[in-house]
Amino acid sequence: MAIKMTPQEEVEELKRQIALLQSQLDDAKAVNAEQAQRAAYFTSSNTEVRTGRTVKVPRCKNPWVKEDAKQVWEDVEVPTYYFKVDMPPVGGIQILLNGEAIQHGQTYEVTPDRLATLKEIVYRLQAHDAAIHGNDEDTYRPRVSKEINVRTGAVHSLPPNWLPGMPAR
Repeated sequence: MAIKMTPQEEVEELKRQIALLQSQLDDAKAVNAEQAQRAAYFTSSNTEVRTGRTVKVPRCKNPWVKEDAKQVWEDVEVPTYYFKVDMPPVGGIQILLNGEAIQHGQTYEVTPDRLATLKEIVYRLQAHDAAIHGNDEDTYRPRVSKEINVRTGAVHSLPPNWLPGMPAR
């Protein structure tokens, strides 16, 4: 069995090509990260974009323990995301989260825990805005025009102009 030996010149050329391709890959990753940040700025509400980076976050391994001295902590690597805060007008201009002001219209790099919290807050603000401005969740429910007496179980018809929330009689 013959062993093929690669000439030293060819090895050096291959190493140069590897270095060139590696630098191109690093440049492409940097451009992709910038584009992800720009894309996150123009996305609709409640849409996150993964950054490709990770951060270490302290996590408690035994959270049921009440005494601080007995809790065991470890650093865990978690991915980060870009999230654009898009609040409805009823929400004001910022969210205070652990004393940090999260401004409307800004894009933030957040951990999954903070992302879930921000998404919930924005969702609740949107639901509140919908409730205030007339998006009725009972729109397609049939109107019931009956009154049931709890003590006797008797069923009475209500007048046709009766609206929910009005006293029956």
